[in-house]
Amino acid sequence: MPAALMTPIVILAGKMVALRSPPDQRAKIMTAIAYVGIVLLIIAAEMGDSIGRPDVPLWVEAIAPFALPLPSAAAVFYYLRADYRSRWVDTVDELADGVKAENDDWRVGLGVVLILLLAGVFRGLFKYFSQH
Repeated sequence: MPAALMTPIVILAGKMVALRSPPDQRAKIMTAIAYVGIVLLIIAAEMGDSIGRPDVPLWVEAIAPFALPLPSAAAVFYYLRADYRSRWVDTVDELADGVKAENDDWRVGLGVVLILLLAGVFRGLFKYFSQH
C-alpha cells in the first residue's frame, strides 16, 4: 500500500527535483521525499482516536509510521535507481540519433505539474456542473 501512495509523489517530484543529479543520488532524493510524505500521511491519519489505544503498546504506535513504509521505500529506490541508471548518459554526444535529451530545468517540470493540476481542477468542475 505505501508503494502505491509513493508513486504519485515520485512522479510529481521527479519533474522538479534533482534533475541534474547522478542516478544513485537522484534515486535517494526521490525516495526520501516519497518516504517523508508517506510517513507524514500515516501520522496525520493516526492523529484521531487510534493514539493511546490500550490494546497497542505505545512503542508500536511510535515506530509504526516510520517502519511501515520502509519495504516499499526500498523497492521504490531500487526501481528508480535501475531506471535512472539505464537512461543516464555523461554527455549529449552519446545519445543515439533521433533521441533528445530530457529537459533538466525544474521550472519546466513545475509548469507541467501545474498544468496537470489545473486540468484536474477543470475536469472536476466540469463534472460537478454537468451533474447540476
